[in-house]
Amino acid sequence: MSILLIAPPALWRNRYLEKHERGAYFDVQKRYLGSGAWSFPAENLAIMSIKAYAESRGIDVTTINAQSARHASIEETWHAILESARESGDPLLIGFTGTAEMYEESMDLALRAKRRWPNVLTVLGHDLATLNWRDVLTRSDAFDFACAGDGEAPFTELARRVLNGESLGGCPSMFSRDDVGSAPVRHRKVPALNLDELPWPSRDDLPAVRALGMGAAVFSSRGCPFRCTFCTTGSKSALQHGSDSYRTKSITNVVDEISMLHRDYGVNFVTISDDLFLLNQVHSRRRAEEFATEMIRRQLPVSFMVDCRIDSIDASLFSLLAQAGLVKVFVGVETADDDQLQIYGKVYDRKSDSQFDVIRKKLQLLHDLGLDVVPGVLTYHPRVTKRELQMTDHLIEICQTPAPNMYWTKIIAYPGTPLYADYKARGLLSGDWPTEYWHFEDPKAERQYDRFIQLISGRRSSFEFVRKTFLSTVDSWDED
Repeated sequence: MSILLIAPPALWRNRYLEKHERGAYFDVQKRYLGSGAWSFPAENLAIMSIKAYAESRGIDVTTINAQSARHASIEETWHAILESARESGDPLLIGFTGTAEMYEESMDLALRAKRRWPNVLTVLGHDLATLNWRDVLTRSDAFDFACAGDGEAPFTELARRVLNGESLGGCPSMFSRDDVGSAPVRHRKVPALNLDELPWPSRDDLPAVRALGMGAAVFSSRGCPFRCTFCTTGSKSALQHGSDSYRTKSITNVVDEISMLHRDYGVNFVTISDDLFLLNQVHSRRRAEEFATEMIRRQLPVSFMVDCRIDSIDASLFSLLAQAGLVKVFVGVETADDDQLQIYGKVYDRKSDSQFDVIRKKLQLLHDLGLDVVPGVLTYHPRVTKRELQMTDHLIEICQTPAPNMYWTKIIAYPGTPLYADYKARGLLSGDWPTEYWHFEDPKAERQYDRFIQLISGRRSSFEFVRKTFLSTVDSWDED
């Protein structure tokens, strides 16, 4: 008998360019991101952290990361599950993780497992399950449980009960169909874990990840104190009150883990995969300074990447981080349009500067330090205007990152977020839950987008070609 954790293959379905392209997730990422793909975190730290936690309590867990295994079909992942059963015994419990885009893959695999092993129990975790556990349990028979919040303790407790033949009712943070129709019971939720008490994630996948030419990752925090309306992390954090909304590891713990990765695996670059490594708050700045100082003190020859907001970029702090090994920064720029930033719940203290000037000055600080900047830009949304698209082109220009995908990026409305609720209330969504499409409110916007995508579809186009095509279709906004 065995316990399994599965990360589905995340099969590529490019809605915007080559609709019929298929391939292993990271192979396609490399084709579209080019040289920038090397820093993409390919380990699934979620299931590897659960595995480490369970095994620290005497429960063996087998993991299948279909993405790092380069599965290009559901069949490959299903055969890997069958092979695991032959080696370790029929599964009693299978957990699945993944974003809304991977829901259908998890559901497919769970239903196959139930047909093969009628008594197997299945669990869906991650943000989708946390924010939408009732939908997960009522829309399909694929899952017996939905795990809310941190998965380490709940999944391990459920596995222990399954293995010991104990009652499964009332398992903390695990919702079943018995809970549907009633309000969630607060005492059923376990307190958020102290991250320093977690064992480091298992690194079973790291050799395969490095063989792909991609980097290792660590996490130093969980959650987020901000409430961007499109973000599942903020919505999930809102369910945990007070200090549990955003939790951090000690800097000693984080640097110790990076040191271990360098010593035991020869790692010389890590992505710090926090949703937000640095906040525009005194305590967060001090923590970042402590991290940089400790990396410098230990003279670790490991470079790193972080995520941050525009308003947390500071010349002196990032200069120190660069001395410590920072080489790449993801910045959630989103848009330069003030009204849209308000809708997204992203408001910066800009004093007398315009939003555009704030972004330009902050990004220039990073470029002046020689850092590789990866801007997150949300080009299209239901109410986009010609003026905003022109502003977006100017925004992409000041980002100084020639990534053509920034021109066709569309906001995603994830179930459980305020943005999803707003779009649904306005009748903008259609398609199958949880990956509904939204519609443009202005037919001119829809026409421009369709023309743009049609002209670049099926091409391995340069940044300049994509930009030129984008601008020409924006210029013809008012043409029939």
